[in-house]
Amino acid sequence: MLGARGLRLAGRTGVGAVAALAAVMLFAEAASGQIFGRKRGAKQTSTRAPLQEPIVARVNGEPITWRELAEECLARKGVEVLETMIARKLVEQEARRRGITVTAEEIDREITRTARRMNLDREQFLKMIQKERGIPPDRYARDIVWPGLVLKKMAAPHVQVTEEDIQRAYQAHYGEKVKCRWIVVENLRIAQRVWEELRKLAPQDGPVVVDPADFERMVRQWSTDAASRSLGGQIQPISRNMAPPFDKIERAAFALKHDGEISSIIQLADDAYVILMREGIIPAEDVKLEDVRKQLEREVYEAKLRDMVTRIFQDIRDKARVENLLTGDIKLPHTEEVPASAEGAQSGKNVVPAVGGGRSGSKILR
Repeated sequence: MLGARGLRLAGRTGVGAVAALAAVMLFAEAASGQIFGRKRGAKQTSTRAPLQEPIVARVNGEPITWRELAEECLARKGVEVLETMIARKLVEQEARRRGITVTAEEIDREITRTARRMNLDREQFLKMIQKERGIPPDRYARDIVWPGLVLKKMAAPHVQVTEEDIQRAYQAHYGEKVKCRWIVVENLRIAQRVWEELRKLAPQDGPVVVDPADFERMVRQWSTDAASRSLGGQIQPISRNMAPPFDKIERAAFALKHDGEISSIIQLADDAYVILMREGIIPAEDVKLEDVRKQLEREVYEAKLRDMVTRIFQDIRDKARVENLLTGDIKLPHTEEVPASAEGAQSGKNVVPAVGGGRSGSKILR
C-alpha cells in the first residue's frame, strides 16, 4: 500500500497521477493475490488480522478508502494516463536502444526557450500550463519535455533545409495572398444545397459572383465553424505553399478571378466541406529575401523537425507490440489494433476485460 506518502504525491501531481498510482497498486495486488485476501491456490491458514485499507477521507464518520479512490480514478482517467505512460515507455525503450540521454539542464533550457517563444517568463509559463491544461511542472517535464527532446535528438540528423525550402517559405510569408471568407458544413448534401442557393443569387451566367452581404448571411445560417461564423466567415489570408489538406484551399483560392466569386465545393475531411468567396488580393510585400533568410531558415528547420519527430514516433509505435489490458486492445507490430480477446483466446493468455462503461477496478481485474 502507498499510504500517506502516496497521498502526498497524489496531492502534488493531480488526478491523472492518482489514476496512475492507483493502477499500479491494483495490478500489484492482483498479481500477488491480495485482492482476495490470500495467495492464489493457497489455503488461508494465517490467523493474522487483515491489513486495514488506507482511508483517504471521512464523510460524517464514514470512510472513503484508497481502493475506492483508485477505482474511481481508473474509471475517469485511467485510459488517458495509461496512454501517456505507454507513449513515454516507447520513447524510453528507443532512447536506450540508441544510447540517447537528456540531462536536467537540457530540460530546463527547453522549458525556458518555450516560455520565451510565448513571451512569458519561466514561472508564468509553468503556471499557465498548470492552470489551462491541468499539468503540474514535474509532469510537464517528464511527460512532454523529456520525450520531445529525445525525439528531437533522433530526428535532427535527418533534417536538412534546402534552398527550395527557403524560397517556398519566402513566398508563403511575403508573396501574394488571397483574402477570402468561407462556409464550412459537415456533409456533401448540405454543401450542395448551400452552393445551389448561392448560385441562384448570382446575377449572371459564368463565374458565380455574389454580394458579400448574401454570403455572410449564408455563413450565419449554415456554417459549422464557430470561430469564423462569428466573423461572417472571415479567415486568415490564403498564401502559397500551404500544407495538405489546405493545399486544396490554396488552389481553389488562387483560381478565383473576381471579387465576390465563390469556389466549387472543397472537401477538407470526412466531415468538413468548404465553399470559399474571394474578397480581394493582397499584393506581395516589398521584403528582400536576404533580409529574412536566417529567420526563414530557422522557421523551416523547426517545422521540418516537428514533422520528422512525428514520423519517427509513429515509426516507433508501428514497430511495437502494445498490450493495453485496461482497454482490451492489442496492437501488433506494423498492424492495426485488434481486440485483445481474440488474441488472448488464441494464445491462452489471461486478458483484463475492457473498461467499457464500468467504474470498478476490482471487477475489471477479476
